Amino acid sequence: MKQIKNFIDFVLVQGDEEIRVKTYPREYGDLRLLIKDYLRRDDFGQCTGMGRCATCMVTISSNINSALTQNERLSNLHIIKNTDRVVKLSCQVIINDQLANKRISILPGRLF
Repeated sequence: MKQIKNFIDFVLVQGDEEIRVKTYPREYGDLRLLIKDYLRRDDFGQCTGMGRCATCMVTISSNINSALTQNERLSNLHIIKNTDRVVKLSCQVIINDQLANKRISILPGRLF
């Protein structure tokens, strides 16, 4: 069996709960799937990753891949960007090395 060398460690935050995550590229198709697997929330990502419902929004510490995806541009979402965090749809975030050592906070619901 091939040994995995580049694990990605980050922290998921939901309310007062912090969960350390250790994963690797391509273990999950996107961040939404990982969050659903770890947190088992039925109300999270209701459009199943189509980028339309905005129920899978997260804040990510540091400026990770701040360019808007096509779905984010088309949906007219008001993505918040500043120097220390970015708000994104987790279904549009690919799990890669850019997530390493980040704090990813689950937003309580839609922002609009």
